[in-house]
Amino acid sequence: IPTEPNGGNHTPAFTRSARTKTAHIATLKVTKALALAGLRVLTDSAFFEEVMEAFEVEKKAASAMLQEM
Repeated sequence: IPTEPNGGNHTPAFTRSARTKTAHIATLKVTKALALAGLRVLTDSAFFEEVMEAFEVEKKAASAMLQEM
């Protein structure tokens, strides 16, 4: 959602921005993209495998980062 400077999530500035027509349109676009990505995961086995491989790589990286802390 486009917002004003210093208008990160859970701020009054973000709340004001989230009420706009621009924010509504952006939210609908993202929602549609997420739904289509989910549909592709369910219907395209090669894509599903790519997603799972990428997930495992990221999971290992996150685990390694947490162990360094």
